Amino acid sequence: MPKGVCLADFQEAYLETVGSHLNPTMLGFENVETLLKVLTEDVIQLDYDVDDIVVTLKADKSSRATIPTQEVPEDNLVQVVVGEIFYPTKLYIQLAAQYDKLNELMDLLDMFYAQDNNSSELSLAGCEVGEGDLVAVPWTDNMWYRGRVMGVKDLTTLRVFYLDYGSVADVKRSSARLLASQFLYLPAQALLTKLSGLLPAVERKWTSASTGRLSQLTRNSHVMGLQAIIMGREGGKLAIWLIDKEGVGINETLVDEGLARYDQEDSGLQKFLGNRGDLDNEKKQLEKDVMQLHQEVMKLNGDEEEKISYLLKKAADHTRRIQQLEEAAQQPSNGCDFIVEKVSITTDWGSSDIHLVKDGGVSWLASAEVSSLVREWRGWDLLDRRLRSKHLQLDKLVVANGDAKWDILVRGEVEGLRDKEGKMKDDVSLYRLDSLPQVMSSFTENCKITASSLSDLLELC
Repeated sequence: MPKGVCLADFQEAYLETVGSHLNPTMLGFENVETLLKVLTEDVIQLDYDVDDIVVTLKADKSSRATIPTQEVPEDNLVQVVVGEIFYPTKLYIQLAAQYDKLNELMDLLDMFYAQDNNSSELSLAGCEVGEGDLVAVPWTDNMWYRGRVMGVKDLTTLRVFYLDYGSVADVKRSSARLLASQFLYLPAQALLTKLSGLLPAVERKWTSASTGRLSQLTRNSHVMGLQAIIMGREGGKLAIWLIDKEGVGINETLVDEGLARYDQEDSGLQKFLGNRGDLDNEKKQLEKDVMQLHQEVMKLNGDEEEKISYLLKKAADHTRRIQQLEEAAQQPSNGCDFIVEKVSITTDWGSSDIHLVKDGGVSWLASAEVSSLVREWRGWDLLDRRLRSKHLQLDKLVVANGDAKWDILVRGEVEGLRDKEGKMKDDVSLYRLDSLPQVMSSFTENCKITASSLSDLLELC
């Protein structure tokens, strides 16, 4: 008899393996045999023995390759992008230094799997896919991503971890594909992290309010990376202190707003908070220490190599800490170089007023105002969707509601700050003027005159 499970024992074996009952009638089948027959071209093989029907899994053809997780530099201060947030002590970050490489990989991945031939050739049909296998899977935005199978929920559904963002989702087996070998080169970018020194405000569980507020505080980190002070490395999990673009500790903000409390048993917490309250004095003291260390080295003769090496290493450590303090204390521009200018341009269907946004010498246009120049879009902001469909990535400036720049946009009457119900949005996207003429010329809609006008406007800026 072939190795496998007898049909009579299949439902019991399914329960033991998956942990749930298999009810074929609820799935629209007369019995277990008719259900399994549908899967014979995919993962199941039915062998009709004299006494019974034997069910076996087809040969394993799936990739057994692995992708290592991105290594984190030894430096204690890094720039990061925040990915999936489950709660403040479980979130995933990416290194901002790797973000361009990741976007390049995502573009190639999406273009590859969008082609029917590539997708069909890498179908999971006939493959025994299990925990740890690498796959390519779509997300709700219909783009393709790298994933690792966490488990098999049932005959048609996989539990998948998105390697580069930290998300977890149930994916239909028919929608997943084997991950092609050319997409294995970049380490998995999602780094498991927690906000250091924090506990839930009440009881033991984090509230949705705490998680939601953290999402607000870290929004748009893909546009401007956040500073993360690495407080600890606990196995495969980082403990960090996040600093927002205003130089304020996000960990502290959650506590100040009553959404978290400090973990008094965290040994490094009080020392860190003390240092945060007097960064200037610490920096001055470290600078003095570095000078004294170098003076000591100059007094030593060349025979005392071990002591010289020790002093120089200590001086280098102090210098690195000084750099961290300087970076954490940096304040962004207050918006005085951020202005809005109303201009009129000629489009393919007449004259239109737009608001030119100038930020540090660079000119930008709000996404909604660019979309308004395309008559066929009838007032809908479809620019981002069209760019994604063409796999184009333009420089984007995202201004969040509450920033000083947002107030300037409001006063300048820039379009696109409100939704269809008239409520203020959380943020608004602007695109560089110098990238728009060529892009709009490529649209199938009537945009030739509009593109030419934007080129003329660019010359005047």
